[in-house]
Amino acid sequence: MWSFLELTGENLRAADILRELRIQADLVVLAGCETGRGDILRGDEILGLTRALFYAGTPSLLVTLWPVRDIPTRLLLEEMNRQIGGSSQTPPLDVAAALVAAQNWLRTLSTVQALQQMYIWEELPPALAVQRLQELWHMTHPGQALQPESCPFAHPYFWSPYILIGDRPSIARATSGIILSGGDADQ
Repeated sequence: MWSFLELTGENLRAADILRELRIQADLVVLAGCETGRGDILRGDEILGLTRALFYAGTPSLLVTLWPVRDIPTRLLLEEMNRQIGGSSQTPPLDVAAALVAAQNWLRTLSTVQALQQMYIWEELPPALAVQRLQELWHMTHPGQALQPESCPFAHPYFWSPYILIGDRPSIARATSGIILSGGDADQ
């Protein structure tokens, strides 16, 4: 019950969520590190943030199983949101299908494509975007140079920690939600 999300100036603990929070969202995204982990207590009850949020009213959660990095997480969530919303050429997807599509997209994203997406982010200057992408590449490819055609997030470490648990929201319901992002393994 001491699992928590670190918010600006205070922590939101699982116990606080159980006691005080009522959520009217179809999907809550916990994009921080290890948000899908919980403690198993006597009687095989798993307690933690996920259980608390289910009790608070959300039917679905997108959580992570290990420390995640901010850049691939943001890229994945932006693509997942695009997939959920659809476009003039494609129909919208449900949350589970959108997650799978976004994971496949991230896996095959080239260096050039990743940088094009990252250059849109105002808070990340282009030179820093290149540096951060190279650092991420070297985590799974030590000693190898990052090439324009490289797929920097092809390693499962970057795209597979994200899981959807709970009910599978319908397309219409999947457009609302709460995103809570915690600590970043990059820092």
